[in-house]
Amino acid sequence: MFKSVREAVLVQGVLRGMNLEAQCTVRAVKVSLPKSDAWEYVCVDITHAPADLPQGSYEVSFEDTMMVVDKTARGWASGTLISARLEVPLSRTELKIDYDHSMMPVSATCSACSEQMPQAPADLTTAADIIVWISGKYLEHRTVKHSNHDRRQIPRS
Repeated sequence: MFKSVREAVLVQGVLRGMNLEAQCTVRAVKVSLPKSDAWEYVCVDITHAPADLPQGSYEVSFEDTMMVVDKTARGWASGTLISARLEVPLSRTELKIDYDHSMMPVSATCSACSEQMPQAPADLTTAADIIVWISGKYLEHRTVKHSNHDRRQIPRS
């Protein structure tokens, strides 16, 4: 089984919504992916946002991640992940992970060839474990399907 490292981190983010923009701090768990220098964020919370922001829906952007969050009378509630990219160093091939409303990974696709990665086994129940498993499958896929020559041909954005 592949091993990963989980680390609690604070990163700077930007909230946009209600015709406003404000800085915030995002508290998350950063999960390293085995056999690569790649990582993914899980368990995301908004902290240190201006208290006078009105209640409503906002987009929060941090690192290469964007999600919709709601400010309620009780505080910030995480919502739907809009985009999160797992960048694989020295390559333009990326793993795109889609999440459900509770922030659990539900599917993953290779950006270079649009191939769907296999579903994680049912006994994996945490987002971090599922991401690590999917990432291992993606690294195997990339090794088999995308030679160094193929990776050099992928347009750089």
